[in-house]
Amino acid sequence: MKKSILPYYLIVLFSLLVTQIDAQSKKDLELKIANLEKSQSETMTEINSLKKENGLLKTELDQVKNETRLLIQKLATIDSNSNAPQPQNLVEETTESPQTSGQCKAITSKGTRCSRKADAGSEYCWQHKSTYEPNSTPSKAASSPAKSSGTTGSGRTIYTGPRGGKYYINSKGNKTYVK
Repeated sequence: MKKSILPYYLIVLFSLLVTQIDAQSKKDLELKIANLEKSQSETMTEINSLKKENGLLKTELDQVKNETRLLIQKLATIDSNSNAPQPQNLVEETTESPQTSGQCKAITSKGTRCSRKADAGSEYCWQHKSTYEPNSTPSKAASSPAKSSGTTGSGRTIYTGPRGGKYYINSKGNKTYVK
């Protein structure tokens, strides 16, 4: 009888051992799955963060390209009086609409094109002409001194400025414009 119980005992023991190993393996696998899901969630968060950063970098790159275009235009304007070669193909062509021919070609401190009309015989307005065309004579309106155009009933002398504005000098020595 001992002989018949021993194999049965070994089979039961073996099946218990296999069941215990399977339960331990299952716990290990569930733990690994949980860790992988957590890792996947963190990776997706990082991917979304990188996508946002990529979008911001693209916007910044577009801004740098626009600033470069403006600087090249400014350089071309400065070099237009010399025989130096014009910069070409440094930045791809712009799709902006062509500017009117009578508009000043100067670039303002904000980086935009000046909106004033150019003086006759020049590519620049009265203000930018002296900056971009140093050998030119200033326009008559910009260089003429203020003219006295009479007095008011209160005894103030009214002056007319170079651009047609009428003003008087107040008690503090400042210009006060008259409508």
